[in-house]
Amino acid sequence: PESLAALRGFVKNYPESLLSRPAEKLQADLLYDSSNFQAAREAYQAFIEKYPSGADSLAALHRLALSRERTGDAAGAAALLRNIWLKYPASTIAASAEEGLQRHAGNGTKAPPFTAEELLRRGTVLSDLRKYEKAIKTFNAISVEKQPDEFIWRLQLKTGQTLFKSRHFKEAE
Repeated sequence: PESLAALRGFVKNYPESLLSRPAEKLQADLLYDSSNFQAAREAYQAFIEKYPSGADSLAALHRLALSRERTGDAAGAAALLRNIWLKYPASTIAASAEEGLQRHAGNGTKAPPFTAEELLRRGTVLSDLRKYEKAIKTFNAISVEKQPDEFIWRLQLKTGQTLFKSRHFKEAE
């Protein structure tokens, strides 16, 4: 409680300081660590709205999902975890988000299934970031059943390019 009061005073008295951003994130982390999940949820939401980009914002988004889960909003948590997994595929938090999605699926809370277009976008981002093995795995997970020809051609092209970049020449051919 003393740390939280000190951080609030710091942010209030020195809003222009370069340390105010980490102090605001630390406030939310302290609330989460002290099991005050509702207040942590509000603090993380305010932090993300104020600072929408950066590694600390992504960590705050993940903690927001966990806070939602702890306050009984399993559907909201699953939606946030799904969003993290799709939009930030190369981050370490994406792996945690995937585990969280599997945990929610095991508990009966299901997020909407990933569309073929979403998976293609995720695989393309992974390929662009030179995470070729993950990209190929994502491309192979896409079902081409009931997909238009243009989509199938784009998928085949991206798969071939990624295989070529990862030096799997025979498979790329």
